[in-house]
Amino acid sequence: MQPPETQRAPAADGRNVRRRRMTVLVVLGFAFPVLATVALATPGVGVIMGPVHARGTIEEALIINSKSGIHLKTKSSTDLVTQQIVLAGGGNTGWHSHPGPVLVTVKRGALRLIYAGEACEGTVYEAGDSFVDRGEEVVHIARNVSATAEVELWATYLVPGTPVTTPFRLDEPVAPGAC
Repeated sequence: MQPPETQRAPAADGRNVRRRRMTVLVVLGFAFPVLATVALATPGVGVIMGPVHARGTIEEALIINSKSGIHLKTKSSTDLVTQQIVLAGGGNTGWHSHPGPVLVTVKRGALRLIYAGEACEGTVYEAGDSFVDRGEEVVHIARNVSATAEVELWATYLVPGTPVTTPFRLDEPVAPGAC
């Protein structure tokens, strides 16, 4: 016979097992939606770096019509975010979108920009090229054209919405096509 302090009542033991099982089920019930969202996102591959170098807010609506023919108009406050992105050979950004336009310059290498619903050939931009990603939450992916060399790009995002808290990148949970 065991000493009294080590004996357990069978009914209490069964209740403890049920309680532990219920705790695990509750934790999994809360964690599953979060884990599923992360697992279903289409993350970038071979993203070597992507630091945000600056973020600032233009507080009021803006209307600029320069003599050189450049026009810029916002309806309310807008954040400007500057980011440097480096992709390894064969890397990509993952499928994503932006709430506003993005001004992009390829510093070195070459990338292929593919919009969802368009031809998988996309458009290739090489070092020294600049382009405007139209934003408006149009889903796209940027792929490094080279299998071995890095591609570096600099992006300036025009982010409408609540200053500082509105995300400048919106990950797409599911790849929209076969590209």
